[in-house]
Amino acid sequence: MVSLSFSHITVEDIEYQLAHFDDNNGYVVTIVTSIFFVLSLALVVLRFVVRKWKHIRYRLEDYCIIVALVLATGLWIEALLSVKFGAGQHSLKVAQMHGIGYIVKSLQILLAVEMTYNLAHLAMKVSLLLLYRSIFTFVLVPFKRAWSVIFCYVILNAITSIFLLCFQCRPLKYSWEEPIGTKGKCVNLSAVEISNGVMIAFADLAILALPMPVLWSLHIPTKKKILLCGLFALGCLALIASITRVIYLGRVVSAVDFTFVGVNPLVWSIVEVNLGIICACIPTLKPLFSSRPKQATFGSSSNPLDKPSGRRYLTGALSLTTKITGSLDEFPLTDNSYTGAGIHESAPSSEAELQFITAKTM
Repeated sequence: MVSLSFSHITVEDIEYQLAHFDDNNGYVVTIVTSIFFVLSLALVVLRFVVRKWKHIRYRLEDYCIIVALVLATGLWIEALLSVKFGAGQHSLKVAQMHGIGYIVKSLQILLAVEMTYNLAHLAMKVSLLLLYRSIFTFVLVPFKRAWSVIFCYVILNAITSIFLLCFQCRPLKYSWEEPIGTKGKCVNLSAVEISNGVMIAFADLAILALPMPVLWSLHIPTKKKILLCGLFALGCLALIASITRVIYLGRVVSAVDFTFVGVNPLVWSIVEVNLGIICACIPTLKPLFSSRPKQATFGSSSNPLDKPSGRRYLTGALSLTTKITGSLDEFPLTDNSYTGAGIHESAPSSEAELQFITAKTM
């Protein structure tokens, strides 16, 4: 989203910007980003209110979502600052009305946006993956291996993205001081930005698909199966935003009129992060729709393997009668059996609640 110099401007660029001199889309940035930030803030607050109300202990994923929200707050503030320094207006107008210093400030803000975006994405994805690990403690090895691979991919992708941002130009200040004549050079910014966007979108897709085989293998009525899959598939909204961002990003990296054409990728970056936070919080809010009292007490373990339920040993089949409660909203899953090596509980029936899945093992 950064790097350009007025030395690249063409006659067509000048004519177009002069013909649309008074265009201003800054209000789009302000309105859209504010709406999505307020929504994500409300969902995170509600998430913690529900946990306090239902005496559910705070877990690592809850603290990670707070980090994601703090970074999303920074991203929103950066977006508002970008409007102050010309986002939504044509570059020639910004330079003419406020001086080249506003162009430099805009480029600095865009670099900060990219950095904050990647960090917020990392925190949000880690929170969601940790939530998956808390929920699906009863599944077999393939899920856990897939979870580990995706988790490592997310971490490595974030490290790579931040590294490329820090070393995309030599010196780094060239990425925002090029318009004022600073000498330096940059890598192919278009390739870096688009490849990074594609890798992030791939991570979104992998996280979206991760729980689906487990949910679809449950022996429950199709209607309830679709309901559960739909709940986890809400992440496709963030995936759509991620893909849309990449499409717009390809048009802006080398654009001279970046203050105007950069509005779309800026908005979609913030929408994507906040949608991810929202989707990570929605599964934790299901206790709001249940009237059944919470069994666990604050500070108690939510891992079913932490609760005494008798001797465990490996068998050729894992038979479970599972009850998915949406924390408290029960969806009885009967005759749920898995073929293959697994853990078999030999003790009498015992109920153990996960984040929003309660497994009743026989």
